Amino acid sequence: MTLKAFGKFLQVLPAMIFFLSLLVPLTSFSEEISYAKTRAALVEKLKKTYIDKAYSQNIEHFYFTTCDSLIKKKLKIEDKPIKDILTKLFDVSNSNLNSGSITSLGIPSINHIFLLTLKTYKKGSIRNLYMGINY
Repeated sequence: MTLKAFGKFLQVLPAMIFFLSLLVPLTSFSEEISYAKTRAALVEKLKKTYIDKAYSQNIEHFYFTTCDSLIKKKLKIEDKPIKDILTKLFDVSNSNLNSGSITSLGIPSINHIFLLTLKTYKKGSIRNLYMGINY
């Protein structure tokens, strides 16, 4: 592997780990952690720092309109309800914000990539989504 290819691998690695972590079974989640509590905690944290009107609108639209419509469609990913996947997404995002590995500016991009992943999933397995990246 060349140095350039290794550099590209390091750029893509965090996104790969982030999305593959969403596929890990939700056994580590206790039953009392609910979708609404996890979403509320994340949205509250994101709203603490005002960036601009477009950012706030993006957060509101994704977490309340888009996510709720995905749940209403009763979408399943690899036999898991979308509500469980979204809860895991919110929890992982919140944890990464707390650890400083991402900033609140990165959240809209993560949300967009998540939606693109869902769109890709309709055509094939998510497990193979990041395996075909050419360096």
